[in-house]
Amino acid sequence: MAFVKGFGMKDMSIASEAEALAGLNGFSGEAGRPVDLVHLSRYTMGDRNLESELLGLFRQQARVYVSRMRDAESDQDWHRAAHSLKGSAKAVGAWAVASVCEEAESLGAGAQDARLKAIGEIEAQLDTATAYIDLLLAS
Repeated sequence: MAFVKGFGMKDMSIASEAEALAGLNGFSGEAGRPVDLVHLSRYTMGDRNLESELLGLFRQQARVYVSRMRDAESDQDWHRAAHSLKGSAKAVGAWAVASVCEEAESLGAGAQDARLKAIGEIEAQLDTATAYIDLLLAS
């Protein structure tokens, strides 16, 4: 999978390539990116294949966890799904997703309206993160 064609940097990490593609569809500067690519590069020791694999897995599994949250029949089910998604988001550096999941983790069964709101916030952050991941993986 080539992220930056013509740069002659076949071993370049995704973080380095993203820097080369600064401004990728409006995502500019580390603070403006939905995924912290520097963190991801450190986490994978710069292994671009592993970076790509982790991003792809996160993209696929994130919606599974949201579905589990939506279908949670107990506080434990809710907490597990929110906690799992939070951990996955932290692993790839999707800090905004992790943050809203952390807030959602503590919501009890009596907070159904708050849970629905949390799911909406999580989905909004996921939409942004997955759109960014799609751009990275397609480049």
